[in-house]
Amino acid sequence: GNTSYSVELCGGTHVAETGQIGAFVIIEQGAVAAGVKRITALTGPKVAAYVGQLQSQIDGLAHKV
Repeated sequence: GNTSYSVELCGGTHVAETGQIGAFVIIEQGAVAAGVKRITALTGPKVAAYVGQLQSQIDGLAHKV
C-alpha cells in the first residue's frame, strides 16, 4: 500500500537538513490530533547531559541493590 508520512522535522528552530541535529534521544511522545503525532527529543550537548543523569541514577540504584 501507499504509506504517507511527514517529512517535516522541527527542533524549535527549523534546520536545513537532519544531519545538523546530530545525536538525539526521544524523551516523550504523544498524539496531537487524529493521525498527527508529536515527539519531544533532546539534541546535541543536552543528549550527553541526559545520558549522564540516567547513568548516575542507574549507579545509585545499583549501589542500593
